[in-house]
Amino acid sequence: MAESREFWRWRSGPAAWPEIRSTGQAFLEQRVGPQDAVWPIGDGTFPELIATRHRVEGQNVWVTATTGLSAQRMAGVEQYLEVPDGATRIELAIARSVPDQAGADLVAALATIPFGRCTWLGEGHTIGGVPGSYPAFGPDKAALLLTAKPPEGAGPPAPDLTGLVRREGKVSYLWALLIDEETFRLARGRDARTAAEHLAGTGATWVQ
Repeated sequence: MAESREFWRWRSGPAAWPEIRSTGQAFLEQRVGPQDAVWPIGDGTFPELIATRHRVEGQNVWVTATTGLSAQRMAGVEQYLEVPDGATRIELAIARSVPDQAGADLVAALATIPFGRCTWLGEGHTIGGVPGSYPAFGPDKAALLLTAKPPEGAGPPAPDLTGLVRREGKVSYLWALLIDEETFRLARGRDARTAAEHLAGTGATWVQ
């Protein structure tokens, strides 16, 4: 209880958000590359959230990631995971081959789920739809798959986004992968690992 009181005393204070924002942006610039755009997420009320876009150095790949989700633990994770270390604090990321708005819009919508609905997002979670639900990413895309270990495909691997710590809690960056209906059915009918293996076998990449 004392630790919880101390955390919320800090989190509700005026110094919390500037610290959260600066450390998150610095981490992404170090691990991905220079920032070239930033967007506020939501209406600016608690919890404060932003998305920033970074170009991967030496590549025509742009990563858009959130900052702010990991500043507080998501609700309900302990009810489903025995060892939730690294699972209670997340950020979201998506990679694109062009610096468009689609990636930012997608992660911004996802970022409102945990605290807007008092729930959690984690490794292997899927958000379903029907083919054509994500036209900016292709007519066959039907759902999203979240994973900290996206397929590499034929190109360079995704940037290593491990190592960020918030209040002594590890942060997991979950990559958003757009998947077709077949992969979505594998994820829902079997498990996310099977779906990830299927993606890797088809040559899918972490760049959407």
